[in-house]
Amino acid sequence: MMAVIISWFGMYENTEALRQEAVDPEGGWQWNRTLYMATGEQGIRYIGSVRDQARRYDCITCFPDDPLLERGGNLFFWLGSIQTRPVHNRNAIPAGGPNDLNAVEHALIRFLQPELNNMPREAPDDSLSVFSCFYGLETDENGDWVPVDPPAGFPILVAYDWYRGNQQVGDEDGWLTYCGSDQDDIGG
Repeated sequence: MMAVIISWFGMYENTEALRQEAVDPEGGWQWNRTLYMATGEQGIRYIGSVRDQARRYDCITCFPDDPLLERGGNLFFWLGSIQTRPVHNRNAIPAGGPNDLNAVEHALIRFLQPELNNMPREAPDDSLSVFSCFYGLETDENGDWVPVDPPAGFPILVAYDWYRGNQQVGDEDGWLTYCGSDQDDIGG
């Protein structure tokens, strides 16, 4: 079982601004803890992880040139930083293991179904909760990041129960959907 908090920062209006932020040494981005996302008029279009792209394109010290970010229809871009160290159950890969970032990426892709992602939309290998917080690019007078609304269609919570095969998604008003089960009443 994993519980993960992601802080998303955006909206960047082009990929160049996204890349400049990602490679800024003072930005504190850790490649094994970073996701990126492209949104368009119809919602979430693409979600990727920096670690996988860096390995794929042999680019360990820079933000990779992912061709799917350059696709027409991508209007805004976000960087997501995993803020928590996932706590796994004793039967899973230890915390900090190689599946942390991948599990989060796969869970978001499975629920959001971004049109440009072509990876298999399989269920996570373990129970997983992903809580997303969204921040603008400006800070307030105290130097704190200013919260903003998530992109259209992006839930603040995605929870997958591996034991029952259920996926729940929620926002500040409660649970929105309950996928993969015969239950109609989800509570909340």
